[in-house]
Amino acid sequence: MSQNHLNPHTNNGMAQYDAHGIWMPELSMGEFRELTELLGLHLGFRFPDSKQKLVAARLASRLRDLGLVSYHDYWLLLRRPEEKTELQRAIDLVTTNETSFFREPSHFDFLRDELIPPLAKQGRPVRIWSAACSTGQEPYSIAMTLAESLGMHADWQVLATDISERVLAHARHGLYAMHDADQISLELLKKYCLKGNGEYEGQFLIERALRNRVRFSQVNLMNAFDPELAHFDGVFLRNVMIYLESDRRDEMIERLKDRINPGGYLIVGQAESMAIKTSGFTLVQPSIYRRNS
Repeated sequence: MSQNHLNPHTNNGMAQYDAHGIWMPELSMGEFRELTELLGLHLGFRFPDSKQKLVAARLASRLRDLGLVSYHDYWLLLRRPEEKTELQRAIDLVTTNETSFFREPSHFDFLRDELIPPLAKQGRPVRIWSAACSTGQEPYSIAMTLAESLGMHADWQVLATDISERVLAHARHGLYAMHDADQISLELLKKYCLKGNGEYEGQFLIERALRNRVRFSQVNLMNAFDPELAHFDGVFLRNVMIYLESDRRDEMIERLKDRINPGGYLIVGQAESMAIKTSGFTLVQPSIYRRNS
């Protein structure tokens, strides 16, 4: 049997396989804790023990690519001062979420039908923050919704942030595979996207005017916020709190509250509603909270 299918360095000498039948090393609890402690020094938080399998699956490919037989060996590599690039790659892998355009559509319906109209009637600018934007599908979905409701020349802004500069580079470019367009209506595709040809066959590009309405910036949500991160009418913070222990979730929500205008909204992932236990917000729909005045 090839080395790719049996690793004598696992705790029980038996192979483990991912969903595609590819061998992956076993991550012991001790290795998990030393890795997440190291990554946590840069992230500002440590993953709870319940995320052991997630971390193993996210990092297994790096061990295979580097020819390492254990996560302890990977930890030793990441500790080297000259391995900052690999450390950032590890951070990217464990924090980057799969995303899609108009994921959890009810959030965009709420943005269009409930959040935007009162502000438009008052003639107020609209300011939305996509706080963990990943590769950009969320902020561009927000921008399309704002553009449709208010027009491209109205006073609105989307700020999109992420801890990973790698995913931000992808987001700024705005180039996606055609299958990523499945949740974008034909009308919006025609209006805000360009179909690729030649070397870009099978891809589409977010139209420049819309890309220019989204500002991308690298932000670690566990660090002190820049003063400009304030006065938002809505904050999308989806699929972030699943990584955090309860005290860190409460701390993050409390800090975000001060960045949202009174009467503004915090929108979280539909699996995360029960995580919001801090005072200062009122639940208005599942996973949508209004900041109290």
